[in-house]
Amino acid sequence: MTNILTLRDTENNDGGEREFTELERGLIAEAEIVEVTVGETPWDKDENDPSKGKAQQVSFRFKLDDPAHPEAQNRQVFGNTPTTFSNHPDCKLRSWVEEILDTGLDQMKPGFNLNLDDLVGERVRVVIGHNKNGKARVEGVLRVKRNALPSF
Repeated sequence: MTNILTLRDTENNDGGEREFTELERGLIAEAEIVEVTVGETPWDKDENDPSKGKAQQVSFRFKLDDPAHPEAQNRQVFGNTPTTFSNHPDCKLRSWVEEILDTGLDQMKPGFNLNLDDLVGERVRVVIGHNKNGKARVEGVLRVKRNALPSF
């Protein structure tokens, strides 16, 4: 099962709900990570045995703030990954962390400790997709492009 990242609206300053248009599929916008937490998923670890409890997930909250995309300004994007943190090529959390920290697996050897609080404040690019109901969600997290040094 894939983890769905849901785009949610925040309240307007006057306490009312803001109206907004759906974000375009394939949009890549810059964002800041404003919160990272570990918590339970809404589903059971084992669908055949609910007594095993809920699965755990890492939840990310991003604030979109890309001047090139005014339609996305100040939007909140909530995304989740499993808590598994390994060097397996399909490990979503490791893949996101590599992009967030602009590093590679060669720099994260077995035994590497990740403090999730260190991810708060980091800038990334998020790739927007749509879920089966047509609502915006994040399909991926990419590192922010760094400006190349000028050549002399």
